[in-house]
Amino acid sequence: MRLYVLALSALAFMLSSCTELQLATHFTKEALDEPAPYNAPAITGARKVGKPYQVEGLWYYPLEDSTGYSAKGIASWYGKEFHGKKTANGETYNMYDLTAAHPTLPLPTYVRVTNLNNGKSIIVKVNDRGPFLRGRVIDMSYRSAQLLGYVEQGTAPVLLEALPADGTIMLANQRPEEVPFKKYGHTTKQAAAEAQLTRPARFTERVSQQPVTQTVTEEEAPPLPSTQIATVEKVRIFVQTGSFGDKSNAEHQRSKLAHMFTNSYVSPAEVKGKTFYRVRIGPVENVEMADQVLARAVHEGYKQAIIVVD
Repeated sequence: MRLYVLALSALAFMLSSCTELQLATHFTKEALDEPAPYNAPAITGARKVGKPYQVEGLWYYPLEDSTGYSAKGIASWYGKEFHGKKTANGETYNMYDLTAAHPTLPLPTYVRVTNLNNGKSIIVKVNDRGPFLRGRVIDMSYRSAQLLGYVEQGTAPVLLEALPADGTIMLANQRPEEVPFKKYGHTTKQAAAEAQLTRPARFTERVSQQPVTQTVTEEEAPPLPSTQIATVEKVRIFVQTGSFGDKSNAEHQRSKLAHMFTNSYVSPAEVKGKTFYRVRIGPVENVEMADQVLARAVHEGYKQAIIVVD
């Protein structure tokens, strides 16, 4: 298997005059053999952001800058029904490419995605908008979901880490694995406010740039990994109905939830000296149950409810 992947890497290098054929071999190898790196090629040219938009009653606030973005949540995947169609930034979706859709990150953004169930990690290029199913933080291409090992299950809890857009490496002391993780997405104004407080300084260490994505067909796709890459702790899944700067507001919402969800509670979180009070339900046993709890919460009027992962 290793020789096969190395051969793909050599082929991509020899065809360096063709940009598309240069992409993804390196990171496909990483997905098969070892954890993905913490850097990607520099993004050149204008990035597509867009204005705030609403889908099924939920507002999304696109980010002008992906620096420091990280989030935990539930990943889904999309395949044949979108194969060959245009993505949000005008590219053509190929279900065998290492790409993904995200509701708010600038397009494009390179993101390191780790499956929290098995420790496998890859780097994908975010070039599309979505997913718009409540409770999902990213929609991976079919091939990306294969490499992360959750195609059959359909969903998986994941950690997203946006890699520096200028091609530098994410420093170890700035990674969510080494620091308290406090950010879950940007689907509400409150979440966007929290994200602004948690955004670190720009990274400065330079590294060599490596290719990231490749347009391939099913026959050309490298074999899937056969072993797990890392041991991960059991994840916990919650439904979060609100996040408040005022504790009394959080307690008021929790008290209203209590007659429906006896396992609701207020979870304080310190973000750069500011305390946020998050109202949560859970933990719940699995994604299917989280979807049911989320649907009920939204039906009862908690329109900003989301699924979060610890």
